[in-house]
Amino acid sequence: MPEITIRSLPLMGIAVAELLSRLEAEWVDPGMEPTRKRLITMVCGYIVVTFGYSLRGHEGFWTDAGQLCEAINTGRNPPVGERRHVVVSPLGRFKGEQGTCMHSAQ
Repeated sequence: MPEITIRSLPLMGIAVAELLSRLEAEWVDPGMEPTRKRLITMVCGYIVVTFGYSLRGHEGFWTDAGQLCEAINTGRNPPVGERRHVVVSPLGRFKGEQGTCMHSAQ
């Protein structure tokens, strides 16, 4: 049986916050297996990136893992006055843009 989908219905921030809260509650369990912890970390990262960039479905998989790993330390120790951040670089023609094929945003 096919799934019922509703196009252009936004996911509300409160729902994302609740989902992340539930995943975090499981993640902090001291008896958590490392493979499960890694899976939860990756799922939470995907949720944050897709929600933060307003991506749909498969678009979150356009994140360049190589660039993400290289830039992960960029925002850990920011200069005085700047907030901590993570640089996420999607590949391809992002949101119908023309020109460059790799984007960086904070």
